[in-house]
Amino acid sequence: MAVEAQLSGTLVGYDLGFYTETFMNTNDWRSRQDLFPVGDLLFTVIFALDVIVRIIVLRCAFWTVKMNYLDVVVTVISVVEVVVVYSSPTLLEDVNVNPVLFRLLRLGKLARAVRMVTMNSVLNSLQILTRCLASSATMLFWSFCLLTFFQCVFGMVASTLCRDFITDETQNLHYREEVFLYFGTFTRTFLTMFEILFANWAVPCRLLMENISEWFSTPG
Repeated sequence: MAVEAQLSGTLVGYDLGFYTETFMNTNDWRSRQDLFPVGDLLFTVIFALDVIVRIIVLRCAFWTVKMNYLDVVVTVISVVEVVVVYSSPTLLEDVNVNPVLFRLLRLGKLARAVRMVTMNSVLNSLQILTRCLASSATMLFWSFCLLTFFQCVFGMVASTLCRDFITDETQNLHYREEVFLYFGTFTRTFLTMFEILFANWAVPCRLLMENISEWFSTPG
């Protein structure tokens, strides 16, 4: 799926003018595009046979393992995708279903990677980390809530400090508009605070420092 997304995205970028040249022309892409349904069908058959054999052999014991339900769901999603998308390419248009829905269903197959974490003994460290995160879910949730609260508070402080500059008609209109994009409303300010959290403070800080006051560089 990653290879398909990379190749198709590159061609789209070439058509939009983002790339001046591409390593594959449209005709080659159309010929190689037929390989992806074959790969999907092959993996779907393998996954389906794996689940069916385990159900037959283990019987009721199969349903006592929670992760096996994930295997069943992923297999059903894969089978539905193959039947609906590849058996009749025009079926989605005939029933007026958004094709994006089935593209998202394909991503659901990635959930099978979670199954490999519990099956592979080489990934013991990853299993321990996963269990620790699951045990700390409540603590992580309240940590996120506390962080969000502080972001709201500091965001409203920043928005209040910028309010006079934004409403001052004697200031340059272009700079006022730029400051408004970051701190004009609560929702814009809240988004800016999340950008700051992910180390993107430099851009809004430079804007405030150059147009309002150099004191805004203090948090940096």
